[in-house]
Amino acid sequence: MVVCGRCSSSLDVARPLAENGLLTPWDSVLAVSQWSGRGQLRRPWDSPPGNVYGALVLPAVPQAFDTLTPLILGRLACEFLAGLGVEACLKWPNDVICGGLKVCGMLVEERKGVTLAGIGVNLHAAPDPSFLRNGHAVPAGTLAGLGVASTPVSLWSALVDFVKTGYLDELSQGSPGQAAARTSSRLCWLGQEVLVRDGSEPPWTGRILGLAPDGALRVKPADGAGERLLTSGSIWRA
Repeated sequence: MVVCGRCSSSLDVARPLAENGLLTPWDSVLAVSQWSGRGQLRRPWDSPPGNVYGALVLPAVPQAFDTLTPLILGRLACEFLAGLGVEACLKWPNDVICGGLKVCGMLVEERKGVTLAGIGVNLHAAPDPSFLRNGHAVPAGTLAGLGVASTPVSLWSALVDFVKTGYLDELSQGSPGQAAARTSSRLCWLGQEVLVRDGSEPPWTGRILGLAPDGALRVKPADGAGERLLTSGSIWRA
């Protein structure tokens, strides 16, 4: 683990190190704070001290698991938090929700043969609601507010160990379909109605059925049309 001070983002610090062989798979960077962290759709975040802002180097991802990997990581983060006594679910595609609050998000980037997972955890601080985009699905919260007592270094170290073991086990024992089925069980609002917004298409409602083997979200529209597969967009609880 490399711990660095305030930076643009832990992903920005980790990438040149990994591309030059100074970080290898399962090595990581943990930033004290960031001024330009990235979330879904590469939205920027200002990230104060006290939280986890980590970048984890992943091994080469098998092509069959390529688009499913971010969701597997999200499921493993949920399982890790459950081990700390905090029940969590995965809001497709990349947010972890605890007690109705977003406490964790992640982003997987692959360039030049190097795959990095950026993982942010609200341990002691959460974004002010005024900084969140309009229509955000759930408010942000903190693990400390849910009773988790830890430090960024301790939490990150334990999370990386848990994710490494779980991810390697997943790749060695199952197919993408089996991994998708296991990950589906951790989805927020599984079997419930949600509001879907995808690009310029008008919002529509449907019931979450689970995940396809490639990580697409399976949704049954409320208008009776056939099952749809989402590969982009956002969902809200209806």
